[in-house]
Amino acid sequence: MTLAFALVGAAGFLKWSLLVLPGFAFALAGGLRVLFGVNGYRLFRPLVAGFAVLLVIILAFPLLDWPLRQLAGGGAAWMLNVAHIAPRLTLAGTPADPQLILTVSGQNFLVATECNGFGLITSAALVAILAGGISGRRGWVVAALVPVALLTGFAANVARILVISLSAPYFPGRYHEMHEVVGTLALWAGLGLVGWLAWRPVADTPFPAGNPKQDLG
Repeated sequence: MTLAFALVGAAGFLKWSLLVLPGFAFALAGGLRVLFGVNGYRLFRPLVAGFAVLLVIILAFPLLDWPLRQLAGGGAAWMLNVAHIAPRLTLAGTPADPQLILTVSGQNFLVATECNGFGLITSAALVAILAGGISGRRGWVVAALVPVALLTGFAANVARILVISLSAPYFPGRYHEMHEVVGTLALWAGLGLVGWLAWRPVADTPFPAGNPKQDLG
């Protein structure tokens, strides 16, 4: 809790409002620890970690939007080339508002902000932290699951772009409906896979034979 007050004070002194966000995270952790004690706080620790990651996500979105769009469009174009379908990736717009256009079989697809996969990628990381932490996985295991979750979210987003661009000719007049259905399936498939990988409840350690559990009460 002391660190939370220190960060908020530093934010006011340095005129850097971003320091308030980690201050909120530490205040939440301190409050939960006071209310529920050390043992009870362990149940909320993954939620605090997820809250802290969410704050980072809010700050990172404006910075990562365009790089993620480039990676998503480039990844989809690479996969199409592997499948011997010649795509074309074109940069349009202005330096202040760049646009990326993926052309597949004569059809143009705008790789817009909502196509950058940011929501899916960051949601996958949150699921890994929450599922792994709540199920009792060790800290280093949860930390290792986060990059796996990020890659899984990115792959699911690229797969979404591929399916949409290849399926569009088969849904004339129903593109938007198909777009939403494929996007929803990619979201749940990616998050479901991450949750399946992360959720491994740790079983109680068995006591050796001949050494029964003693009641300390």
